[in-house]
Amino acid sequence: MLKDNLPAFVAGIQEMDELLAAEQPEIDRLDLAVAQTLDEFRVDSMTVRTVSLWEELLGFDHPSAWEINRRRERIRARLLASAPVTPDMLRQVIESTGGVQVQVQEDASVPKVTVTFIGQYGIPAYMADIAQEVERLRPYHVPVEYVYLTAYLAIYEAFNLEGMANYTLTQLADGMPLQGGGA
Repeated sequence: MLKDNLPAFVAGIQEMDELLAAEQPEIDRLDLAVAQTLDEFRVDSMTVRTVSLWEELLGFDHPSAWEINRRRERIRARLLASAPVTPDMLRQVIESTGGVQVQVQEDASVPKVTVTFIGQYGIPAYMADIAQEVERLRPYHVPVEYVYLTAYLAIYEAFNLEGMANYTLTQLADGMPLQGGGA
């Protein structure tokens, strides 16, 4: 409150008390605006408006269908990425951009980087974003190879319908390891 910042002999004047009481709501609104503005500078508390500004600044498209947390993670990944590019830094950027666990191997003799998606089977949903971030970060003379996990039908050969009855189609499509046989 404004009155708390004044000397006692000034704060005790009735006219000053009325003046401060009239100005206090405006000061409270300004304090709230400053606090909200500071929140906009933290990635975790950005609003849609600020996320859009950051995306424009960083050269991203504005996918309004994406949820706000996904867009914040993409901004965080770009802000945290800095040279030199190491396999661990590349792994962190890919995992935060795509939301999938990866393993990054560097072969300096060739030179080549291999990104293996170990967190899921198939091509990740955000592969275009991952590829865009990797292209932005990688040295131009180092090609990147992507390796995807796939489930082969051969792993299901020993099973019949009864043996696979306890598994959902999603579990099978994700390559969940099956227990025992079903013949």
